Amino acid sequence: MSFTRSNISSWFALVDCNNFYASCERVFQPGLRNKPVIVLSNNDGCVVAASREAKELGISMGIPFFQVKNLINKHHIACFSSNYTLYADFSRRVMDVLTHFTSRLEVYSIDEAFLELTVSKKDLLPLGVKITSTVQKWTGIPVSVGIGSTKTLAKIAAGKAKKKENSPSVYWLDRSSSKELMNDIPLSSIWGIGHRISRRLHLMGIQTAGELCKLPDSFIQAHFGITLLKTVRELQGHPSLSLEEATPPRKSIVSSRSFGRTVSDFSSLQAAIADYTQRAVGKLRAEKQLCSYLRVFLVTHIPGERQGVHYSGEAYLAEPSDDFSLFIKTAMRTLEKIYRPQKKYRKAGIMLLDFKPAFLQPPPLSRQTQHKKRRRLNKVIDHINNNQGRGTLEYAVCKRGENWHMKRKKLSPAYTTSWKDFPRVKA
Repeated sequence: MSFTRSNISSWFALVDCNNFYASCERVFQPGLRNKPVIVLSNNDGCVVAASREAKELGISMGIPFFQVKNLINKHHIACFSSNYTLYADFSRRVMDVLTHFTSRLEVYSIDEAFLELTVSKKDLLPLGVKITSTVQKWTGIPVSVGIGSTKTLAKIAAGKAKKKENSPSVYWLDRSSSKELMNDIPLSSIWGIGHRISRRLHLMGIQTAGELCKLPDSFIQAHFGITLLKTVRELQGHPSLSLEEATPPRKSIVSSRSFGRTVSDFSSLQAAIADYTQRAVGKLRAEKQLCSYLRVFLVTHIPGERQGVHYSGEAYLAEPSDDFSLFIKTAMRTLEKIYRPQKKYRKAGIMLLDFKPAFLQPPPLSRQTQHKKRRRLNKVIDHINNNQGRGTLEYAVCKRGENWHMKRKKLSPAYTTSWKDFPRVKA
């Protein structure tokens, strides 16, 4: 293993929010700090997030809620339904804070971001400490920071930072510590190496990052391809993965939910599909894309079986669009074709495909006046929902039935995105 940039001035940092969902719930309930907290999946089915204190009590990710009810009651564990609106807003706030430290940033997930830092070695750890303290102070969310000469090493360092028992949660992988650490890192924990490749390497007697880095580049590329070679180069300290500062446009958008209970009536299915369609088109518009194809699907409930029967229908638009009304009308017509009375449905959704950039699709001259009116209306919908909270302005069909909504009995308020849930402080 070799490092050619001994006086490197450009570094990668991975900022990772600690127990993100649980931390979001704690911001407005400070009494929950240092106490066990868990967050449940859609319909309160299973545990999708847990604080460190909850994990220490034996609660693991993905475990069904009913299996840990006794443990929750025994240890007075705070339990919440997933509040994705709140979590998304806190994610945006954290990412905004990080832009104060660099203009080079890649939002990797809802609770992680890569930063490129151009500083001297002696300033790296102080800067990492400042990042953790600033994010905590400005948003209330605790974060860990891993620093390395490549994105892959920064990812490894972030894992080490999260395990630190003392504050601040910052870990820097320099040249010497990287070399020593490689033989202790199993293949399964290396970012970018999946189960299939890991299994092939195990059959060849390769168990750790250190052993992987000793393989010749020509052998790796011939047997595993350029992707794994880039990962190895990264482990050796040679940057091979650049920041993706602009999120690549999606190729599809799916909006789907399982119902809180089975649904049979057509009006409730209309409401659900209309709601999901408005969400999907909102994401389409946010990315400044147009779409010309949609698929509506329903999944039935069969007692005692995990898989139900799928019904689906598709529709093509005459021309690419991002008009809320047009998509909802088209989705309603498609739903009518696939609906089967007397069936009990447990899930429904919509998929949008075949995207084109909005600026490449000017409307036909014959319909430009109508197009301008629709565009103004859609902008009003976007503006109100972006400023007052999603769902503030909805199409009437979304309110036709209420028994399709997810079970969210333990949902916390939308403190930061809804005026009615805005925190009130008693004098």
